[in-house]
Amino acid sequence: MTTTTLEPISAVIPEVTSSNGKIITTSVAVASYFHKRHDDVLKKIRSVIEECDPAYRLRNFAETVYHRENPSGGQEIPTTMFELTRDAFVLIVMGFTGKKALQWKIDYITAFNQMESELQKPAQVMPLDYEFLTVVRGGKVFDQRFASPDELFLTFDSFKEMAGRLGYLIIHGDDVKKLTIDEFLKLGSTQSKVAKLSAR
Repeated sequence: MTTTTLEPISAVIPEVTSSNGKIITTSVAVASYFHKRHDDVLKKIRSVIEECDPAYRLRNFAETVYHRENPSGGQEIPTTMFELTRDAFVLIVMGFTGKKALQWKIDYITAFNQMESELQKPAQVMPLDYEFLTVVRGGKVFDQRFASPDELFLTFDSFKEMAGRLGYLIIHGDDVKKLTIDEFLKLGSTQSKVAKLSAR
């Protein structure tokens, strides 16, 4: 059985940039991604624009100019291109033909279906009370995770106090080595003795 790793939608689109708060791609990026001539992509865009409602056209298509390299080595050549929103991009590409375009459509639909499936899963309800552990090493966040319900975050002094209340004795190994057998046997016999030893 073959397992297929599904790509997110962001992985099946050409290069994107941010312009005036919108995520856009360009006709140049589309031409490069689908191995098409840029002038053919421009023709396709213009044919689609002619059929679009003016308000939709203004929201999703922006004609602009970029400067491409001059093959003769002179000054760069100003060339028309379009900036496309995601909706405009999908509208244009859905009209492309060829193996690359067909595979893109399949990948896009698959990614969309996967995303839809994830969105339909029951939302995980966050508890109202929880503790979050952040580990910082060298001044940088090393790890972050939710604490388990049975985990406690204490200073060493607080830990010693809690252990003492529960009947446990916290004592340094060096202190144990200094004890006589009689002192060792008497450990914990009085709270004052425990406090005195554990404070060393």
